[in-house]
Amino acid sequence: MLALARDPKYSDVANVRLGPFGDYVFLLSPGSVRNVTVDQAEAAFPRRFSVDLFETLGLNRGIVYAQGSLHKEQKKRCVPSFENVNSMRSFLSAIQEESVITSQAWRSRCDAVGGSTRLDVYDEARRLTLAVVLRVTFGVGDFAKAEELSFVIGEYLTKIVATANELPPLWRINPALSSNYSAVAGENGLLARLRSLVLAIIAERRAAGAEKTGAADLLGVLIDSDASDDAILYTLFDLIIAGSDTTASTVTALLFLLHRPGAEEYLAEALQEASSIPRNADGTLQVSLDDCAPGGSLAFLTRCARETLRLYPPVPFIGRDSVAEAEVLGYGVPEGSTLCWSPWFLGRDHRQWLEPVDSFRPERWITAGELAAAEEGSQLAQVSAWGRTPSGEPRDTFAWLPFGAGPRGCLGTRLGITETVVAAAVLLRDFDFEFDRKGDPLRVKYDLTLNLEGACRANVTRRADEL
Repeated sequence: MLALARDPKYSDVANVRLGPFGDYVFLLSPGSVRNVTVDQAEAAFPRRFSVDLFETLGLNRGIVYAQGSLHKEQKKRCVPSFENVNSMRSFLSAIQEESVITSQAWRSRCDAVGGSTRLDVYDEARRLTLAVVLRVTFGVGDFAKAEELSFVIGEYLTKIVATANELPPLWRINPALSSNYSAVAGENGLLARLRSLVLAIIAERRAAGAEKTGAADLLGVLIDSDASDDAILYTLFDLIIAGSDTTASTVTALLFLLHRPGAEEYLAEALQEASSIPRNADGTLQVSLDDCAPGGSLAFLTRCARETLRLYPPVPFIGRDSVAEAEVLGYGVPEGSTLCWSPWFLGRDHRQWLEPVDSFRPERWITAGELAAAEEGSQLAQVSAWGRTPSGEPRDTFAWLPFGAGPRGCLGTRLGITETVVAAAVLLRDFDFEFDRKGDPLRVKYDLTLNLEGACRANVTRRADEL
């Protein structure tokens, strides 16, 4: 897409033939993405592009890949959980407590071997974010089979990714040939086990009382909405996938980028900010949701999180299927076309971001309010240009879309950034990291989402000045 954008024949839209995969309409500018995802979202482009594997496994019945009225119904049920103040405070508590649990586990491992231990930071982050997802979606603290649920979900995610990556796609040719697909969809496979466990949780929560639960976790909100067990089941499945590995990759990439050569000043500022936050008796930080926003006590780490999401968005491509003939900024789009855009490309588009676009520069996210409050001649005031395009104009907000956009955009934007910032703050103030690949670029691959498997091994040392 970078090559297309630099070709003078294209500015906003390009039609590319991908052989047996069909013709695709690539959206190359923030304006074209806005036109599709917002201006014509209902009339021409309400359908999210999906793959047949998701439909085969029933993943098109939740919120992320559901279509039409089903998507609207599922989204309407979920919105209160992401907008209610009590729910968001509950989410923050879960993030805080699980981050401290992870830190305590690392400290124990460090102490057992003399203060430093080897970790795959991505694997550890996946355990952390999965634990948070279980808390904020299921509220499984007292569920008798919580450990089994966690194990099955982890295996389920791993096998779905492995199935999607098969070349050739054995599950489509003959399901019996694919051990990954059989592990997921077999008679006693992971999907059946996961369904049984989740339905048991739903039944347990329903049996707790006939009145509204009033619970802050997503399951409580969905039960209060009078949704059916199946509607709840598939919504929770979707949000496990959408909210687990995606945040894990962001937390890991942020820690990696702060420890690269040349980022020493950024690391020092992040550490100073994290260490300045008082701790409660249980080890959690004394922060609120507003602290993980511009101008808050964790403002610098928030900028770092946004810059990480610019460089390494969890989902590389997002698509829409046209349900009617339409026009996108003067370009004709036939009915039935697949339109797609790349948050990865938009975040590195040389027309929107100051060079070098591949460099980690948290200064890009300094807000106008922060600049106005800065002292004249300060370092903050000197970097105001990073928030503008090369032409000096304000950057288009649709140049940064790691969470999608429009009616089908992710509901968990605030939750994902908050989880990244808080988890990074806790781990940075407690540990030193020495990544194996510290002098090399971050090695990434995309499955269903960004996968950092094997790329972020590190020596992790308990800080002597741990606070």
